Amino acid sequence: MMDDRHGLIPRSALEPSALDKLDSSQSEDWAVACSGGADSVLLVRVLLDLFPEKLTSIKIFHYDHGTRGDSGSDVLFVKELAQELALECIVGKASEVGKGSEAELRDARLRFLHAEMQARGIRILIQGHQLDDVAETLLMRLTRGSGSNGLAAPRPVQHFYDSSLIHVRPLLSLSRSEVRSTLTRSKISWREDTSNESDDYFRNRIRRYVVPSLQNSAQQDVLLSMGRTRKLLEEDAEALDTWTAQYLAENQCESGLRFTGNLPSAVIRRSLYLWLRTSGSCGIINAEAMDGLVDAISRNRSASYSLGPNQRICFHSNSNLVCIKSHQILDYRWPSARLPVGATLFLPNGSSLTSTIVDVDAKLKDQIVNGEISPSCTIFLNTTPSTLLIRQRQQGDKYRPLGMSEDVRLQNLMVNRKIPLGFRDQLPVVVLPPDLVLWCPGCPGPELFKLSKPTENILRVDFNHSLPRLTKSCNEDSVLQ
Repeated sequence: MMDDRHGLIPRSALEPSALDKLDSSQSEDWAVACSGGADSVLLVRVLLDLFPEKLTSIKIFHYDHGTRGDSGSDVLFVKELAQELALECIVGKASEVGKGSEAELRDARLRFLHAEMQARGIRILIQGHQLDDVAETLLMRLTRGSGSNGLAAPRPVQHFYDSSLIHVRPLLSLSRSEVRSTLTRSKISWREDTSNESDDYFRNRIRRYVVPSLQNSAQQDVLLSMGRTRKLLEEDAEALDTWTAQYLAENQCESGLRFTGNLPSAVIRRSLYLWLRTSGSCGIINAEAMDGLVDAISRNRSASYSLGPNQRICFHSNSNLVCIKSHQILDYRWPSARLPVGATLFLPNGSSLTSTIVDVDAKLKDQIVNGEISPSCTIFLNTTPSTLLIRQRQQGDKYRPLGMSEDVRLQNLMVNRKIPLGFRDQLPVVVLPPDLVLWCPGCPGPELFKLSKPTENILRVDFNHSLPRLTKSCNEDSVLQ
């Protein structure tokens, strides 16, 4: 049976950079997102064709949104596919069944995938996006006024700014029709998502009406042309990102970001976006304000724009400096304190920490995996110390976050998670006496004492607060859209 299906797609027809990433990570376990649709079914088959030695280290992940009456049949199909190929299958299901927007459904799916991957120490997620997805994404983002980074998605290899996770997409060079004809020719079945026929979603309308209309009007293959455009935009974006990273390294300082010389607007814009991501700003600058700020810097005119109720971003022409001004942020200082198991510790800023012993059954584990319990405000430790030490952060604090292989500085985690600068010293650091740092709210839980399966007598620590949102969405959309 496998002989008939060997060599479904020649290696030369797949995305070279994606294959390079897979070649270099063969010693690791891989997660494969599989909906049961044609793209993901072909992806699984192709991976086993190209990497037969990975049979024991490829794991199939399926998420059931529960938005369709026949979604249970998709689950069964994927499980049977995994069983046929002797692959492990991990299935998640939405806790609340609802329609949801495209972005909400994608975010829920990614939360499940990333949580399960981190729980298993997997970095590589392989997805079945293909050439039609490239064209649809490009057209959708054109309507939103995206920049080159947004228009260059989905990329063959996507690194996440705030984690070690990597998405790999080897099928981006194949069209939807090529995928289906390959499966049909090889007599391989797949599941059709009936929601793809609905006009309720923007992507479906692009797929059903806009792309065919463009192809009928054009003299060349629209999909191939858009695939080339995506690649060229990625090259441009990477060049600008390299220039921007070098500029940031040389011009950011404790008080802000300095702009000198006649920089292209693209570098100014990227520098501002990336600096905001690493500065700890708790606000978001809208497109109109960003355009105004870029123009002000280009013309060397002072300007100020809101980042939300408590912050403003300002450019001072006399010093060529961009800085963030915060309001209503109080500086709380408090001594270290003990948190016994079963107790609540109240902090001077009005927040509190509660520790309890709980049993993690299958239902609670599903809530954790599905993101119903925020890992930024609650941790579960597979240990039961009698007491924890709670203190403010100290210089040099570091620990090993969930899914990572080495310790990371707490300062870097706070920056990557976009925790506002004015709130970093207000957050409690949870320490296992005498000095083993376990966690800080707003950051990932610890790899040490992680949960691997439902179990009894687990220490749960909850952070209750009224501070601004401490974590960002796992939305795949680039901040540079």
